[in-house]
Amino acid sequence: MKLSILITAYNAESTLKRCIDSLLPSLNEEIEIIVVDDGSQDKTAQILLEYEQIKVIHQQNGGVSKARNTALDAAAGEYITYLDSDDFAVAKAYPNLLQQAVDTKSDILLYDAYFDWGSHQEYFDMGHHFPAGSLTPAQYVLCDPCPWNKLMKRSLFTDHQLHFAEGMIYEDYALIPQLANWAETITYVKKPYIHYWQSACSIMRGEGYREKSKDILKASELLINGLELQRFHDEAEAVVYEHMLQNSSRYFLEHDHLEVIDEIADLMKQYFPQWHKNPYIAQRSKKERLIGWLFYKHQAKLVKKLVASKQKIRSEVND
Repeated sequence: MKLSILITAYNAESTLKRCIDSLLPSLNEEIEIIVVDDGSQDKTAQILLEYEQIKVIHQQNGGVSKARNTALDAAAGEYITYLDSDDFAVAKAYPNLLQQAVDTKSDILLYDAYFDWGSHQEYFDMGHHFPAGSLTPAQYVLCDPCPWNKLMKRSLFTDHQLHFAEGMIYEDYALIPQLANWAETITYVKKPYIHYWQSACSIMRGEGYREKSKDILKASELLINGLELQRFHDEAEAVVYEHMLQNSSRYFLEHDHLEVIDEIADLMKQYFPQWHKNPYIAQRSKKERLIGWLFYKHQAKLVKKLVASKQKIRSEVND
């Protein structure tokens, strides 16, 4: 078996058929599909009965990380890739990708995606704007950490006892960059093969504040402790900066959880006190770096006041 396509499904009755049907043209003796039904309460199990050509595993609800680990343990392919049950692939994507992985003898093959809203779609560069072709392990660390836009040698996981951290979100951010420790040949195909569905019920795309969002702290520590920092210090620092001092801090600011921003700042001080000298971060805008610095200095209240003042001025101008 050359490739295992691993799908996790929870209450996926509205999208699962579209997902699986997009893969059926890819099925052959070298490619298997494994679907883990993570304790669904809707018609997911009944839908899966329609597909005799795929392997189905039912388990009690344990979350996406546990479902991904179950699928990984059941996989037989030399390569694995993941796919969320609300996403779908372009026609015959996986035989094409598998052939490219074999031809280039890649440990990891990275590719792009469409962000799909149904009414329209947008091309999304998943490779940190690097050109197509070979990537160094350091460049790979900087790329998007999703597990569904990569063909990955299964041995990268099994040889090093790697699994997704269970009971938390941001599990892909915590784990996928760590593959750089062992991957030697990494190839970037600058072409979209996946439709990444944008919906209110997607795992990471809902609205409102989620208490689990604080898992970003634990996930960052797992990433920091898992990556070989002697090799990838600057890259790890830049990735944690982006996820913590920028994306997550802005999220917690929006939802008025400034105390979590202070926790983020303390973690940055512990692991990356010189982040402002990072060559990758230096390429970001002055405005972004200033906001990051204010967060780092426990000045989230000041940032909140500045944002409110800007919004007030904009409102008065529009009136």
